Amino acid sequence: MVGWMGTWTQVEFLYGMVLCPVLSSVFVALLCRFEHAYGGWEQLLAFPISKNAVYLSKMIWAWSLIGLTNTVLFGYFFVIGKLMGVSGIFPFISVLKLFFGGWFATLPLIAIQLWLSTRLKNFALPIAINFAFVMPNVFISSSKYGKYYPWSQPAYAMTPENQLGVIQSLQDFYLVVIIIFVIFCIIGLFNFARIEFR
Repeated sequence: MVGWMGTWTQVEFLYGMVLCPVLSSVFVALLCRFEHAYGGWEQLLAFPISKNAVYLSKMIWAWSLIGLTNTVLFGYFFVIGKLMGVSGIFPFISVLKLFFGGWFATLPLIAIQLWLSTRLKNFALPIAINFAFVMPNVFISSSKYGKYYPWSQPAYAMTPENQLGVIQSLQDFYLVVIIIFVIFCIIGLFNFARIEFR
């Protein structure tokens, strides 16, 4: 029978490769939707709160929602695995590390999506753009350049280390994640500070 880690790789392929990147764009777009409607940004920014604080709070909320989603998936994976009779002892620490890794690896995606969602008033457009970048994920993630592609990074982080043939070092991978996140966070903050909302 397939053990817990074998079962997890099947779940991770769909969730890390497709659902997690798509959900990140949906959460961010929802967090910006009401501000784009009926002059919401003007009303929000009329309060004595800096633009940077508003922008970063949206990012923290989006990241928290992804974390909540990962937690629910973690619970469902354990319960359904038990019900389906997955063999072996549940590797709690190993699976938990993969969940936290996947959560951390969504930061660049959230930074990119927040930048797009604050610029584009159309709710569906940032989601459509994100989906277009998710589509080639299967091909890009299997190449040596996949670790630089933000839409592949959650899948990499959720894959057991012994199956990561194209990544030489997880430290290098997480360094790439941090660098991409910082770059797009700075771009987003710089852009948001200069937008005049009407």
